[in-house]
Amino acid sequence: MEKPNAFLASLVSLPGLVCLVAALLTAFLLMRTERRKGRTLTKARLLAAAVGALLYGFLSIYSLPIGSNTTLRPAVAILTVTGAVFGPTAGFLAGFVGHALNDALAYGSVWWSWAFLSAMVGLFGGLVALDHDFDALKGLRNNLHGLMMYIHAVLGLFAGSFTAFIGDMLLYHESAQKVWIEIILAGIANFSVISLVGIPLVFLILRLRVSKGKES
Repeated sequence: MEKPNAFLASLVSLPGLVCLVAALLTAFLLMRTERRKGRTLTKARLLAAAVGALLYGFLSIYSLPIGSNTTLRPAVAILTVTGAVFGPTAGFLAGFVGHALNDALAYGSVWWSWAFLSAMVGLFGGLVALDHDFDALKGLRNNLHGLMMYIHAVLGLFAGSFTAFIGDMLLYHESAQKVWIEIILAGIANFSVISLVGIPLVFLILRLRVSKGKES
């Protein structure tokens, strides 16, 4: 009963409530943005977000410690793929829910401010999907989309690091020096996975869909 109780305690704590409200508001704004771009959060995309969250949550168990409270997670690539293929809302939800799931399974409680770092990876990974010339499932892209995805990855890590830092300082009263060290290490690890695994996987999907389209 220890872990369920710890999870519930973190859920109803001030950090938990603040971050949950912020996550719901962010998801709502993302859905509105996608709708204005002609994209709706269909059942398929919602299911993709749920599958992405489960995969990220469970596969994050396989990680390599690189510093205090910091690990290299190959599963981060899942967030980039989920976002690019199904959009920023799906990527955001996969990152936030998946991070919370992993924390709950591994530690019992959730460190909510860092769930936003994972959420931002998925969100920014999905910004490319807002471009009408890009559709991973149809194999549509142009020559600039690769560069866009790498730029978005950097911006997403900056945004996620900022929210994690502010959350740690204001909600958890952590030492600024300790948090900066963790953020720098996490940023290097996450960018390595995104750039070397996540984005190449997206382009592999694009190539496979183009090949399938030619065959049909």
